[in-house]
Amino acid sequence: SATTVLSFKSGGTVRHLAIQATGGLQDALTLEGGVGEDLLLRSSGGDAAKLVSSRSGTVLRDSVAHTTSSGASAAALKLRDGSSSGSGGGTGEIALRNVTAYAPGSGATAIRCEAGDATTSLVNVVARGSVGDIDATRADGNCFASHSAFRPLLSPGMAPGTANLSA
Repeated sequence: SATTVLSFKSGGTVRHLAIQATGGLQDALTLEGGVGEDLLLRSSGGDAAKLVSSRSGTVLRDSVAHTTSSGASAAALKLRDGSSSGSGGGTGEIALRNVTAYAPGSGATAIRCEAGDATTSLVNVVARGSVGDIDATRADGNCFASHSAFRPLLSPGMAPGTANLSA
């Protein structure tokens, strides 16, 4: 069963940390309804981070997410809908600002945008995975990127945005 080194929910800010997950299927961070800033997130067996939408917004900025995990479900970042109760909110928001996501493991994707109800925006994001940069096929058109660098041919479901670069 998957575990998380740090689970940060219900608001607030976590900043200036390096979080490393070394266990099998272990994620470095789960962030819901708060701000993660200036973080180095690494995982060798799971995702570097899971970001969950919230009515008050979930923001990751000025950070690096890196996983060496392999397999079709491996990702540096997974962006997901929150629950419709509590601090979560399926119609909330997830924002990535100035983030680098790297997933070089076999079969891995840098960012899996799985939030179909929430609005997800990526600005000044660099995404690189071994088989995919951004997978937005499950986002129902709610995953947007601008001023970011990723390979469009390896980013299914992403609509062309403003000032993106093919990296």
